[in-house]
Amino acid sequence: MAIAIKFDKQRAQQLLDTLANGMPIEPPAEGWTGNDMLAVAGACFFGATSQGPASFWLRDLPENLHQEYREAAEETFMNDLRAAVEFYSHLSMMVQDKTYDDSFAPCSLALVTQEGDIKSTVLPIKGFKDHDDVI
Repeated sequence: MAIAIKFDKQRAQQLLDTLANGMPIEPPAEGWTGNDMLAVAGACFFGATSQGPASFWLRDLPENLHQEYREAAEETFMNDLRAAVEFYSHLSMMVQDKTYDDSFAPCSLALVTQEGDIKSTVLPIKGFKDHDDVI
């Protein structure tokens, strides 16, 4: 199924400014649509990607890393970010469905990764009720 994208440059500039300056994201006058939510998600995803792998404490790209390895690390970074967004989405759905508390503490911590098109992997660290905390 294809998703229609209704991009508004002015709204994108507003979202980027809002995120950069720590201001609240205002809803559209007519209320939130799925497309509006995807536009916000896209702006937030851009913000996370612009931080680069080194800002996520497990990925450090040395300046002298060979270009081929740097490109591979950046590709892995993008896959990992997508997997993280999907996991945040799943956890949010569980909160909405009132099933989150069955499996998780109020605050939880995990590592999420995805290798290529393979299913993402979640490594529980803290707050997963069916696993011992690692820290």
